[in-house]
Amino acid sequence: MRNEQNAVLTSLRRTQQFLDAHADTLAVVNTSSRKQLDDVVTQLADLSVEQESGDRGGQGETARQHTARLALRRNYMAPVAELAKLKLRDVPEFAALKMPPANASPQRVVAAGLAMADAAAPYAATLIENGLPATFADDIRTAAAAVVESLDGRSRYWNRRTGATAALVAEERRGRSTLPRSQRR
Repeated sequence: MRNEQNAVLTSLRRTQQFLDAHADTLAVVNTSSRKQLDDVVTQLADLSVEQESGDRGGQGETARQHTARLALRRNYMAPVAELAKLKLRDVPEFAALKMPPANASPQRVVAAGLAMADAAAPYAATLIENGLPATFADDIRTAAAAVVESLDGRSRYWNRRTGATAALVAEERRGRSTLPRSQRR
């Protein structure tokens, strides 16, 4: 929630308190505008929670994606690349058996991992004989899927945050219109 939106919410809550404190004198205002005022306060409070939840969830998914990407690189792709250097240097698919750059985007690491699993298939017997588990290609695909799942989760959280932010802006405008002119900023 931006400072302006927080200020509007604070002003609206103070207005509610004022109306409650002077309910007998302001009965006409309490019945006509009060419902809209209460609705805006509720919406702003709920949307600020939704926005914060999306932000924190996105940060959590970013950390999860980072961990999943490192696991894909270190635990699954690096052993294949190391064995390929030692045993498969002369095969046509050697380029696909190399590691992607350390600064590669998560999508590029996933693509490289899937290409590596496919390129290693014809040489599975050699790789397994030299210490890789029989499931190494499926393990790479599973680890790559975990990275993709986390990227999708992060996108969902960021979309949730963005939607809440847009709705907060609209509610802020609606909230400003319910305030008396002297309280508007």
